[in-house]
Amino acid sequence: MNQQQLMKMKPEERVVYVNEMLKKETTDHLKNVAQKHGISPSKFSKIMREGNYQYHQAEKEYYKLLTLEEYKSMMSRTTSHSDDLIDFLNAHQDELKKLLEYTKTQPIIDPEVYDPKSKTQVKSIQINSDIYERFTTLQSTKFPHFRLNMLFSQCLLEFIKKYE
Repeated sequence: MNQQQLMKMKPEERVVYVNEMLKKETTDHLKNVAQKHGISPSKFSKIMREGNYQYHQAEKEYYKLLTLEEYKSMMSRTTSHSDDLIDFLNAHQDELKKLLEYTKTQPIIDPEVYDPKSKTQVKSIQINSDIYERFTTLQSTKFPHFRLNMLFSQCLLEFIKKYE
């Protein structure tokens, strides 16, 4: 890239591009990057300061400088978002506690069980009828949103993980 192309870039794009080049240099970072673009180091530094960017010698990269007004504005927005979040959490604390308690009673289905890429097989197995009755009753009353095959797969997977 030549000097004209570098100057046509937006300051934000230019800084990203130049910072990547600076990372590749081992010595005389600014000088080498400036020379690669056919620009003197002083002119290169002047170009790079556009948009309120400053070179950080220890980090070997450019950073955006904020004016005091920009900083205050940013901090007030951050503070107001934090305050809004805290207000929301305080206002809905009871509902959030109930939701957390509810999720403790719900089974956690491993993503491997419902992976759309996995194949399913139809199997006929013999199961203790009392256990099966208890299982299907529990599923239909407390977990109707889960399909039986998903719960069976989860049980098998848990057995594998525990004893494998």
